[in-house]
Amino acid sequence: MTDLELTTRAKEVIDKLANGLDPYTNIPLSDDALLNDPRLIRCFFHISKKLHEIIVNGGEVGRKSTKHLLPFRLSEEQKSRVAISENPLGITDFVDKINEVVDTSIMKKCKTTTITDWLVEKEFLNVVIIADKKKKLPTIKSELVGIFKEERTSSLGFPYTVVLYNKDAQQFILDSLDEIIGDLS
Repeated sequence: MTDLELTTRAKEVIDKLANGLDPYTNIPLSDDALLNDPRLIRCFFHISKKLHEIIVNGGEVGRKSTKHLLPFRLSEEQKSRVAISENPLGITDFVDKINEVVDTSIMKKCKTTTITDWLVEKEFLNVVIIADKKKKLPTIKSELVGIFKEERTSSLGFPYTVVLYNKDAQQFILDSLDEIIGDLS
């Protein structure tokens, strides 16, 4: 197995852990499992993002300049290749699926904040301050498109909220992508 293949496999394992799944059986981890601690989950998502960057860079560590890249856009053919998940996803995971169909050697990636800022502007998300941190949480309007929040408890007993996007919400974002990019690019 090559280094790049090992890195790809490591990312798959980290992604499953970040989404609360046993990486080998795909069975959800119990709510009181240490691996479901929000601090660890944030670390897993961060590691996953960095591994993705390494994979996209052909195994090279570090960022390449994006000044020469085209602005992010998706053709209809590329949109049809975005894998809509039957299981609800966090926005970062869904944006990763969008970026998987982009040739990042010639085009910039889609940014999570571009989508969430548009969802705030269209009143599908609302910015609230919780414990001195800004969070974007679903509104009543978001239920119409399949965006919802789920309350969870970490292994240490701390409650936290995760915003999830079901397959309808994922499709809604994909269908709205031209408007999203046009509004905020």
